Formats: sequence, structure tokens, C-alpha cells
Amino acid sequence: MSEVEIKAKIEEIESMIKMLEERKNSLLKALEALRMAYKFENKFEFNPPIPKDSGAFKNFLMPKILNAHKDKHGIQYRIIESNNLVSSIEFSKCSDEHRKEIIKACEWVQRVTKAKGG
Repeated sequence: MSEVEIKAKIEEIESMIKMLEERKNSLLKALEALRMAYKFENKFEFNPPIPKDSGAFKNFLMPKILNAHKDKHGIQYRIIESNNLVSSIEFSKCSDEHRKEIIKACEWVQRVTKAKGG
């Protein structure tokens, strides 16, 4: 192989490496987007956090939505709280229909709690 052919091969390989690195970065970004979509589809963030003892949370969301779905449909959930404030609810093992119902109920609780000033 001549020196010119070797240089051409090196350039070709470097070009392929660059293309593969760009593809890798693109795939990593797509993977991260999927992870974020999955994370947020199965989590509701209260912003601002709501009091755990608010009527909408303790008298509606817990018994009528979360516990009812747990008993009837086997969903699992975890309440993320600090200092008696609920910042988010993570849930799993639920269908799209039940996920949407839970999120809709959480949104309602958020609105009601905000309207009452916490």
C-alpha cells in the first residue's frame, strides 16, 4: 500500500469514527428523552408541594383514587414528602387509562389546594 492510500484509509476511518460518535450522541439523547418521558408518565409533581393533611389530598386523592386503584387494579404508588408536604407521587403497574385518571385527580387536587391557599 502506498503512502497516499494509507493516508486515504486513515481519513476514511477517521470519518467513520466521527460519524459513529455523532450517531452515538444522537442515540444517547433519544434514550435520555425516553427515560424522561417514562419517568414523568409515571410520576406527578406537585408544584408547589401540597400539605399532606389538606382535605383534597387526605379525603379524596388517597382513599378514592390511590387506595381504590391499589385495591381494585393492583397499582403501586409511593408518596414523596418532606415536612408534611407532598412533592410528588410515583406510581407503577397501571394501565394508560388508570395513569391518566390518577394524573387528572392529582391536577384537580393541585388546583383545589392552590385555590384554598395551601
